[in-house]
Amino acid sequence: MFENFSLEIIGPALTIGLMLSLAFAPLGVEVLRRGIIFLDLAIAHIAGLGLILGAVFLPHAPFWVPLLITVFFVASFSVLFWYLERIQPQIIEALIGATFVLAASITIFVIADHPHAGELLTDLLSGQILFVSWDDVVFHVPLFGTILLALILRRPNENPLLFYLLFGVTVTAAVQLVGVYIVFAALILPALTAQRVKRRLSTAWIAGLISISGGMVLGVVTDKPIGPCIVISYGLFYLLAVIFQRVRKGDPYTPLN
Repeated sequence: MFENFSLEIIGPALTIGLMLSLAFAPLGVEVLRRGIIFLDLAIAHIAGLGLILGAVFLPHAPFWVPLLITVFFVASFSVLFWYLERIQPQIIEALIGATFVLAASITIFVIADHPHAGELLTDLLSGQILFVSWDDVVFHVPLFGTILLALILRRPNENPLLFYLLFGVTVTAAVQLVGVYIVFAALILPALTAQRVKRRLSTAWIAGLISISGGMVLGVVTDKPIGPCIVISYGLFYLLAVIFQRVRKGDPYTPLN
């Protein structure tokens, strides 16, 4: 079962996963605090739509052309969501959710007649994390490092517009590497795990790092697709954390506001 895996394959994938876990923790905590759970799915599908449009309509264009389209889409909607949260905070989650459904539906509409529709959709949702190379790692280290530093130095709740823009950039980069499912799991489940403890950020970091590592091990041991194994690992860790909290305290710690 191990012959298909080597350090050259697992190494870059694991490194990218660990990098994403560090960058995602503060974003996920802030998403839950704001009550905008659909934001990551909406931004992920908007980013995916930009990539799909580039692949379908500009198949021979340089790589930066579809990337530029994607960045434009995501930046525009990030600013739009920030503005809508200011003027319509009571329905912002519904608006974001509707955007997610529309972006996903438009994506399916665009690729319906494409000869590689199934492959494109699978790559978008489940990702191809094992195809990540060390070159991808070197390219993304400064990006995720800068994002993480910005989030630590300037807390997301202190500047909503900065939060939305950094969120958009992070999710756009992550979707290309790992797909929508891992992005959602990596953002939400560690933050949920940390909801009932005092040190939320450090707990979310630990949950993410353990989950991504456990998912890699699960995929190697079972010889199953790594992407779904990582998502399963995030879910299992969250369930175990909840059970542990209940057993240890008898009743979950009341979430802090």
